[in-house]
Amino acid sequence: MNHSIAIVAIVRLENPYINEWIEYHRNLGFSHFYIYDNSYGDEIHIDKVLTDDNSKYTTVIPIYNKYAWQKHAYEDSYGKYGGMHEYLLYIDIDEFFTLCSHKSVSEYIDFLNSKCPGFQSCRLHWEIYDDNNAIERDISIPIT
Repeated sequence: MNHSIAIVAIVRLENPYINEWIEYHRNLGFSHFYIYDNSYGDEIHIDKVLTDDNSKYTTVIPIYNKYAWQKHAYEDSYGKYGGMHEYLLYIDIDEFFTLCSHKSVSEYIDFLNSKCPGFQSCRLHWEIYDDNNAIERDISIPIT
């Protein structure tokens, strides 16, 4: 079964890799992205760097120059977009949802439902990778 599963994230200074992040998650089956853009000053807003293809699956919500706004953004997204999707995943742009034994996020949701019918939420654990002694990010190569 294909589920409607969207991602909510807050961004600032993630322009060099936002498209790779969206494409990675689209390939897993996420259907939409709600990106709260917390750019400051003359920083380039995230909607200016999205590819045309990624723009079709992304809603950018400007929250420019906001401080400590994560809780508000999450409440706002749940109120505005929660009813439009079966599930919302709240992650940061430096986090990549990873499947170990499932081919898509919908398959993973079906698995969760088979183990706990009607589940409404789940908590995911982090897998942390080191920086391989990199001092600066080389934006000419993908993160993944």
